Amino acid sequence: YISVTGSSDVCSSDLAPTLFLGNAPDTSSNDVEMGPASTLREFGIHVLVNSSKKSVSDQIREADKRNIPYVAIIGSNELASGTLRVKRLVTGEEKELALSDVEFFCI
Repeated sequence: YISVTGSSDVCSSDLAPTLFLGNAPDTSSNDVEMGPASTLREFGIHVLVNSSKKSVSDQIREADKRNIPYVAIIGSNELASGTLRVKRLVTGEEKELALSDVEFFCI
C-alpha cells in the first residue's frame, strides 16, 4: 500500500497512485486505511492515503502536487454510507459513487 505521513512515503507498489484518499477532521487515517482504502485496493485501484493532520484544502493541493488525478476526502458520513465524492482534479468534475463504482470513474 501507499501511505502519506507528512513528507515521507511507505510504498509496496511501483505503480503511481490513481486516487488520493484524504481524511476529514472527524476521521482518522486508520479508519480510512482499514475501510475504504482496503476495499478500493481489492478493486485494483492504486490508492494513496493521507495520514497527516493537514486541512482538506492542503490535502487536495498535496494530491495535485503529486500528480494524482483523483481525490476523495473521507469523513464519518462517507464511512457510514460506503460512498465517496470523488473529484477529477484536471476538470473539477465530482461524482458521488459507491465504492464498487469508483474504479469506473477513475479510468
